[in-house]
Amino acid sequence: MRTLTADNGAEFAKHLGLGRKLGAGFYFARPYHAWERGLNEHTNGLVRQFLPKGTRFDDISAARLRHIQHLLNNRPRAVLGFRTPTEAYERLIQTERTGALDLERAPDFGTNCA
Repeated sequence: MRTLTADNGAEFAKHLGLGRKLGAGFYFARPYHAWERGLNEHTNGLVRQFLPKGTRFDDISAARLRHIQHLLNNRPRAVLGFRTPTEAYERLIQTERTGALDLERAPDFGTNCA
C-alpha cells in the first residue's frame, strides 16, 4: 500500500500518525466526490449485500462478521484478474519474500477487466 484516500470524517483526525506508521501518503477525497474513493465505495456495496444500510452493527455477532469477511475475501474480483483478495494477498507476500513474481499467475489487467 502506498496511499490511503479517505473521506472527511472525524474518524480520520489522526491521519498523519496513521500515514506515517504505514509509510503511506494520506489523501482526502473532496466532499460529494465518491468516485475518488472507488475501491471503498465498491467494497461498501459488497458489504451492503450482507448488511443493508441502517443495520445496527452492535447487534451483529463477531462470528457473523468473520463469516462475511471470509466470503468477501474469497470472492473473485475482476480487478484482481478474477482472483480472490486472499489469493492476491498471498501472491503479494510471496513476491515480497522471494523478490520474484509468478508470471503464470499474474493478472492480465488489459484483457480481464471491463
